[in-house]
Amino acid sequence: PRPANRFSAHSQRAAHPAWLDHSVDYDVAYKANYIRVITMEHFIVTMLAKSGEEAKVASYYQRIGKDIEAAEGFLGRTVMCSVPGSMAEDVNKRITAEQRAEHPPHDDEQSAQFIIHERWESKEARWAFSSNLNIDRKAELFPYILSAHTHEYYVDALNP
Repeated sequence: PRPANRFSAHSQRAAHPAWLDHSVDYDVAYKANYIRVITMEHFIVTMLAKSGEEAKVASYYQRIGKDIEAAEGFLGRTVMCSVPGSMAEDVNKRITAEQRAEHPPHDDEQSAQFIIHERWESKEARWAFSSNLNIDRKAELFPYILSAHTHEYYVDALNP
């Protein structure tokens, strides 16, 4: 029988049973009456959308949604977009003018930052998806973002 606390294929680390080795990030999926443990690769992209182009960047990631969800080895994805100026506005309500003077504004404060966190069974699965994607990133994404961006595999810094 399955334990009362069931896990989905996209369960969060904090919900994992204590007997799992937390030095490796796992995804737990139930199949019949046994547990299959999968090592997970974290691929994270960060980029700044050009001012006013946030909807076009978000639209690109919506359009590839069906393809990525159908990809072999895909475990999940989170696409986040910052709300430019919201943190500065909140901070400015809470600190003095002297404190504000110590923190000059950034050049990119009007650009929305996107953070895309994809979870894959392997790096090979991520590469297979990317190389078979039928969307031209140069035409459909690059005109709407600033040139500075990152894309890298990540590990859990607190549980290496």
